[in-house]
Amino acid sequence: MYRLNVSLAQLVQALAIAGVGLAIMFVPLALVWSIDRGFGPDILLSWRAAVDAWLLGHGVTLDAQLPEAVAARLGAEEALRPFSVTLWPLGIGLLTFVLSYRSGLALESAASGMAADHVERVEGFGGTPRPHSIFTQVLLWGVIGSTLTTAVVGFVLALTAQHETVSPSLVQAAYMPALVSLIGHVTAILWRHRTLIADFVTERLTIPAEWAMPIRAGLHVGVVTIVALVALGSAATGLTLFTHFDRMVAISEASSPTVLGALVMFLAQLALLPNAVVWAISWMIGAPVQLGTGSTLSPFEASLGPLPGIPAFGAIPSTIEPWFLALVVLTAVVVVALGMMAARRFMPEHDEWWQPLVAAVSATVLAATALVVVTVLSSGAIGPGRMQELGPDIGAVAAIAFGGLALAMSAAFYGSEGVDYVIGRDAEGGLFDSDPDDDGDADDAAAADDAVEVEAEPADPDHTETEQLDDAVAETEPDRDAAPRSEP
Repeated sequence: MYRLNVSLAQLVQALAIAGVGLAIMFVPLALVWSIDRGFGPDILLSWRAAVDAWLLGHGVTLDAQLPEAVAARLGAEEALRPFSVTLWPLGIGLLTFVLSYRSGLALESAASGMAADHVERVEGFGGTPRPHSIFTQVLLWGVIGSTLTTAVVGFVLALTAQHETVSPSLVQAAYMPALVSLIGHVTAILWRHRTLIADFVTERLTIPAEWAMPIRAGLHVGVVTIVALVALGSAATGLTLFTHFDRMVAISEASSPTVLGALVMFLAQLALLPNAVVWAISWMIGAPVQLGTGSTLSPFEASLGPLPGIPAFGAIPSTIEPWFLALVVLTAVVVVALGMMAARRFMPEHDEWWQPLVAAVSATVLAATALVVVTVLSSGAIGPGRMQELGPDIGAVAAIAFGGLALAMSAAFYGSEGVDYVIGRDAEGGLFDSDPDDDGDADDAAAADDAVEVEAEPADPDHTETEQLDDAVAETEPDRDAAPRSEP
């Protein structure tokens, strides 16, 4: 009964999650078809475009072949050949991941509630409850039900979008959206039980305490580093969009879109916004970004070729400015400074000289691996010919991420000790205390008050010592009354 109810509930939620993403793709296109085009073209064209965008956002490859008339207008020989579209609009997949994550949290809460109800009912009848078994079954069947439902939805949608011009891969459609959903659910469950999992792994691997402490501290600092890089990339993306807004408007006006057409273009670029943030992070750490075959952009070099008429491409700087190097230096300084603060928070003290090194290695592995993974996901192809290479140089990102972050994390963990030495303060107090000097003054004042009280206290308020001394004297003094008297 538990398995059936949970599977049905997850089936409905998986359909709703897929429906939300697909509706965001299809509704604006349907409005363009009905209002701007007066119900003229085939509505299936809008449906296929929406399905292609949804599947592409989950990593499904699109096999394309441009019509001869369109290829002739492009004037490139490569346009006549079949090509693949592999660039993920990460915003679409991120939406599915977030909704699946929330569904996973709800599933875990439901599993805990069902396990508690099971214990109460079984103990009421005098039986032996099996809460762990019920909890595991609910989670397992919930995740399986959601994953299989998403797989079926992806495959059916891919079947409806098959066309001689653009056709999504049926094989990838059967597992890529399901994989995104599975990762979201599993991440939610693991995050809810992260403490128990960490303790279990430590015990099973028999990791000594002197190793477990710096590893955990390094993982925390690695998460802080990832958040800092995302924040810096987002700020850089917003800055370039703001400073090049006039060029973006000019490119948009050149295509003369209607209001609904501009809305569709905006949503499409919004789905690519996470890709732009990842590209900005790669650029800020000094790695080159490929914008087509033979075109690169980095803080030290700008060699750009023709780009598609997408307004967001107007925000790409076409020249090298002197202050670009300052942004690279700023990125390194911010990462090291935040790493220092996090190191003082999560590893305030240590016993061995090598423990900061272990923490730095674990932080580097986590942050650099995450950066390389999102770099791979944000790169791909969007068209024929030179548009088959788009995104950061993965090799350069990997080398700079692992090498640069290793130095930054080492400086953060060992530098925090230097800060403690310079300011003459214990790491346990650290920079996170609101006013450490006040605590010291309060302690000194309290000690002074205690000293004053001790000095003012009478030496023997109960006269106990005096009475004991009198008794001792009385015992040693001869008894004059008992002594015999001599007669005169």
